[in-house]
Amino acid sequence: MLKTLEGHKDIVNSVQFSNNDSMIVSGSKDLTIKLWDVITGKLLNTIQSKDWVNSVHFSYDGTKIVAGLWNKTVELWDVSGKLLKTLTGHSGSLSSVCISRDGSKIASGSGDTTIGLWVLTDSILLIKFF
Repeated sequence: MLKTLEGHKDIVNSVQFSNNDSMIVSGSKDLTIKLWDVITGKLLNTIQSKDWVNSVHFSYDGTKIVAGLWNKTVELWDVSGKLLKTLTGHSGSLSSVCISRDGSKIASGSGDTTIGLWVLTDSILLIKFF
């Protein structure tokens, strides 16, 4: 193992590299999202979420993070830790989230057996796939 990144206080549910491989984002049952420097292993930022973080995903440009939470919501953050949007509409906890390459849409997978597709300009649920 090259490095061990330590800092979460509970189960780490999700990790992802930034597009340029310079950072890793992690989401945990400890209600935090953490940003790590890949080269040094240094913790760059800790974002306090509202609930267990089941899934995290970087935007293509590396400036935003989308998180899928146990409490059935999707959160969109900038990497500095500012909450940009909270999206609601699922009736089950989130198990997976991702953001489109152009940054205009979020897809979310849920325990309610649906996939949500969101448009970020107006934060509305466009489609729920069954």
